[in-house]
Amino acid sequence: MFNFPDPENIEGTYRDQVITFGASYKSVEYEWDEWLNKFEAILRKLYWSSATIHLETEVVGDHKYEWIFDINQPDNWITDNPQPTTMWTFSGGPRKFFDNNTRIGSP
Repeated sequence: MFNFPDPENIEGTYRDQVITFGASYKSVEYEWDEWLNKFEAILRKLYWSSATIHLETEVVGDHKYEWIFDINQPDNWITDNPQPTTMWTFSGGPRKFFDNNTRIGSP
């Protein structure tokens, strides 16, 4: 699901290494808030400056989500003793599409 450049061979990268991922999920929009929480848990373990997700679904349409590194966080990853990114600005579509596991077509 994830793809990233070989750290020993940085040819083809300009300033940043890019980690790409893509997957097909069954009914992800019904657990979207949980998926976002798990994604942010991964972000808290990595050194990064921005992350973007393009969500395309048949049920709730297309949405874009962005996380931007907060330069004011303590012990940021630019120092000699880098720490994973823990603070960011989030923007984008809704974090939850349905309440109480409501399904399309349910009464």
